[in-house]
Amino acid sequence: MPIYLSIGVLFWVAGFDLLYSLQDIEVDKKLGLHSIPSRFGAKNTMLFPKIMHMPIIFGYYLLMEANLGVFGYFAVVI
Repeated sequence: MPIYLSIGVLFWVAGFDLLYSLQDIEVDKKLGLHSIPSRFGAKNTMLFPKIMHMPIIFGYYLLMEANLGVFGYFAVVI
């Protein structure tokens, strides 16, 4: 059961980390860093979080199937 939550959190954090990294795109290019935003550009980088947030729904669905009780279901829905 913790693995389902871990999968959801992993993709959630990775997706938002890409959004936050857009703030540093100019610095990354200036320093020659090989970040996703500096390589693919801001517009294409915005697609990555959308793709990465899809497994969150699947991971949390599996978590709901683990019979967590009323409070567990409420937490997953929130």
